[in-house]
Amino acid sequence: GDTVLMDSQQDLLHSFMRRFRTNVYNVWNYPGSAVQRGQQGTCLLRITIDRRGNISDVQLLESSGHRILDDEAITAVRHGRSLTKGLPT
Repeated sequence: GDTVLMDSQQDLLHSFMRRFRTNVYNVWNYPGSAVQRGQQGTCLLRITIDRRGNISDVQLLESSGHRILDDEAITAVRHGRSLTKGLPT
């Protein structure tokens, strides 16, 4: 399918992506050990979502430089997705 950025304004996907992003941020837990070590960074994930709104794949494209942060980002995506409903029809 098409690549859609999480901050997409496309009419059909805007509501879904807004809910998805909000739910991911709501379950995101910055690891305490990373805080203690002063670890921070940004990773890039490719998230594949099927037409029913189910995550079929999450791939780490660029690491934050810290495995614990990368793993938490992937976990937040998987758990946040389970809180949303499917794609609009």
